[in-house]
Amino acid sequence: MSKPESIVEGIKQYFDECPLIKKMGAKTKVEFLKDDTRSFSIETVPGPSVIENYLDGVSERQYRFNLVARFSYSEEARMNIENSQFFEELAAWIEEQSDEENLPELPKGDDAEELNVTTTGYLFAVSADWRIARYQLQLQLVYMHDSRAAKSKG
Repeated sequence: MSKPESIVEGIKQYFDECPLIKKMGAKTKVEFLKDDTRSFSIETVPGPSVIENYLDGVSERQYRFNLVARFSYSEEARMNIENSQFFEELAAWIEEQSDEENLPELPKGDDAEELNVTTTGYLFAVSADWRIARYQLQLQLVYMHDSRAAKSKG
């Protein structure tokens, strides 16, 4: 896998390798969620990026995003429990990977420090025909940014 050109590209590559997503035969999109079930997308969330600036040109930053998915939905409790269980397992996988420092590869000048799950996976919306639901999990990638290294990308 080549070094990503952007943070969101590194996050996409990371989740494309997630065994839970791969098991479904799915790939993550960026800022685009297909209408069919078992589709995933990374959607950026607005907010401040700099956590702390240091005198040497390095800063601690955050990249906030949602990992969203569409799953089948019905009044059948079993199906909806399985949907929720998927996000419980995904959150556990993310936390385990972060603890083991297996984090997204980032562009030159950026080094991932941790990936935090900031909410449980939750039902966000249901289609008009009540057959497909959008779920999402909110995340925060904390990384160190070296402005000197980033300027020498070329």
